[in-house]
Amino acid sequence: MPAKMSVYNIGKAGVNVDANPVQLQDGELTEAQNWTTDPAGSEGGLRKRPGLTAINASAGGGGTSVLGAINLAYTFTLTNTFYVGIRAGAQNGATPTQTWRTSTNGTTWGSVTTPTRPFYGDLRSLTTWSDEKVMISFKNRIFYAGDDYINYPTAGHSAPTIHMWDGTNDVIVGYMPYNIAAGATTNSFGVQAMAPLDNDHFLIAVDDGASVPVTGNGRVMKFNPTTGQFTQIGPTAAVGAVEFNGMIPTCLAVYGNQVWLGTENYGTGAAKIFRIHPDQDTTWTTDTTFGATFNVHSLAVYKGELYAGMRTLLGGNPSIYKRDTVGAWTASLATGTSSSGFSVFSSLVVFGENLYALCHDDGVVDVSERVTIRKFDGTTWTTVWTIETDVGESATQTRVGNGIVGPDGALYFVVAEYDAAGATAATSDGIVMRSTNGTTWVLVDTFTNMRGAIGFTRT
Repeated sequence: MPAKMSVYNIGKAGVNVDANPVQLQDGELTEAQNWTTDPAGSEGGLRKRPGLTAINASAGGGGTSVLGAINLAYTFTLTNTFYVGIRAGAQNGATPTQTWRTSTNGTTWGSVTTPTRPFYGDLRSLTTWSDEKVMISFKNRIFYAGDDYINYPTAGHSAPTIHMWDGTNDVIVGYMPYNIAAGATTNSFGVQAMAPLDNDHFLIAVDDGASVPVTGNGRVMKFNPTTGQFTQIGPTAAVGAVEFNGMIPTCLAVYGNQVWLGTENYGTGAAKIFRIHPDQDTTWTTDTTFGATFNVHSLAVYKGELYAGMRTLLGGNPSIYKRDTVGAWTASLATGTSSSGFSVFSSLVVFGENLYALCHDDGVVDVSERVTIRKFDGTTWTTVWTIETDVGESATQTRVGNGIVGPDGALYFVVAEYDAAGATAATSDGIVMRSTNGTTWVLVDTFTNMRGAIGFTRT
């Protein structure tokens, strides 16, 4: 009588109906019926699948337990709270004690004194009004650059702070690392822009300039708010590399799996846009250089193409440029003339099927100054909101701002340092505009020293 043959692992890998039978892996079957693996691992590891007790008159006379999925109503709701930063320093009167304007519905606003005040670069350096981008809404919280440090090169300078506010707790989650390329103990001037990168990180661009930014440089960091880890994107400062010689970072975007950075060459224009694959490249690539009258102030991706909002210098027109999918940059919109060099498209936001741009035009043909919101449908730019500002105001009162699409589905723009006669009180140099359709706009808030940083929490 032949000896017993032990077969191990048969059926352990399940049934494979796709492979040729002679190419099956160990433990695979071509077919099997009413079988299951033996949890005891005996007799080759297979056994007959146990059946279910029939529900008949006898079984039905007792209780029957049934395991199944039950759909339960989702009753958990989140409260949206908007935040707009209030600038320190007297603009129109004394410095406000409040630090933020807030709203839970987008239409009724009030003031709070917590969290701490956000950073605004115009009080610390000659950086050029890009600090409306110093806050980001990320994972239902706001992360922002704090105003609670001493900037370089002031004696006793300290590292710029990154705060997290969840609606209750204001926590410093990071301190900006030293700019080693400029000196082993040299702190940055301050944060210039923030933008999301992926589910775990966001980007932070910093100005590393000296006392006059035209001689300085900048860096871009990838930041993990959970771990507090900063990772520099591009060349490491430890080997003495300078990221952007003489260029001040102003805005960020993620496009085509690359990080894009807009810059300003303070005082002379001819700014550049850089790009890099953050996990592949070791150096930044200069994608384009603009003319002597242009600096880059905002970036946005719209219908597969990258758009850049420009700030003018030396009398140029405020413009928006577009980069197509093959890499060519062309003017998408040019408007007015700038006499003082402070005209700017400070914010680009995609809302619905359109691209929206916030523009301060300092010296257009028909009026001295005005602020407009422009809409682009992919073919034509139109003006959907306009307010004219006082004639002859100081050029230092540039009306920049920032925009977001809120969790309530509405589009918001904050217009900073607004000081018009007639439409609002002259002491209200910041306004918030809101639209649910991109065409009809409502002024929902005004407040002294309100600036362009806007974000929201969901709690």
